[in-house]
Amino acid sequence: MVNRETLRTKTVQILYAGFTSGDLNPVRIQSELKRSIDKTYDLYHSILLLMVDAWRYGEHKHEMITNRLAADNGKDLVHTSFLDNKFIKQLAGNEQLKLYAADGTVSWADNQDVVKDLYDRITTSDYYQKYIDCQDNDYKSDKNFWITVLKKEFENNDLLFTALEEQNIYWNDDLPTVLSFVIKTIKTFEQDKGEQQKLLPIFNSKNENESGYDFAIKLALSVTSNSDKLDEILKKYLINWDLERIALIDSIILKTAITELMEFPLIPINVTLNEYIEIAKHYSSVKSSKFINGVLDRVVCDYRDTVLSSKK
Repeated sequence: MVNRETLRTKTVQILYAGFTSGDLNPVRIQSELKRSIDKTYDLYHSILLLMVDAWRYGEHKHEMITNRLAADNGKDLVHTSFLDNKFIKQLAGNEQLKLYAADGTVSWADNQDVVKDLYDRITTSDYYQKYIDCQDNDYKSDKNFWITVLKKEFENNDLLFTALEEQNIYWNDDLPTVLSFVIKTIKTFEQDKGEQQKLLPIFNSKNENESGYDFAIKLALSVTSNSDKLDEILKKYLINWDLERIALIDSIILKTAITELMEFPLIPINVTLNEYIEIAKHYSSVKSSKFINGVLDRVVCDYRDTVLSSKK
């Protein structure tokens, strides 16, 4: 689930924190990097649990309203299509999810306002009305309903964003990628697998020679241990720029990209270039991404026939 794109971003984030604080201790870098990767997997489970908790909130509300049915004529009863959604009931009983949640690492118990807000957003939406109006919702429809929830209710949600940031400063950055994997998870669910349905593993190591942890740690430690050497390389390729004038984040992105080009010859050059240009767009500026693109292009042209010859 945690792919190379995410690992590169995590590496840049941890390196930026280390260079900013002046603490580039290898043990700390490794520890922080592994923790950051693990927290992304926590976020994956946290989103799944938030979906379940919003559904359970509806169940609880339905039960409370039923108990006072005579007083309000049941006008606020939760619709049975929502309560009987076959996918979310399967997810709520998923053995892997329950096991992951058992130690309390991920929980919305202290953020019930987020749970209620999500429920309210869902049940006041047009797609909810369309869903409950349908008389023949099947398992596929039930899955598609929750995919719509993820696409509609997890953007521009300030309450959710605040709650995520309070738990981990990187979670809002991770959210779009994690949501894509939650949607992928829903699509892989099969009704007949019941509670035994497999969730996504933290790494998909198929066709990879190194684990995700090893890739990120090797990349980060190579940058820190060769920082001075990388500075000298950069000076060769800067046109009308002094190294000291480059923003720290841009310098780190360039150093990490050059390190990947040199240390991981099996990764296609264009993949490396495109990934770090995207990171620059997100963490720096459009102008910086163009600057970084130009520098890396010059590096690649110069090294293609030597250091990078195996990537042809």
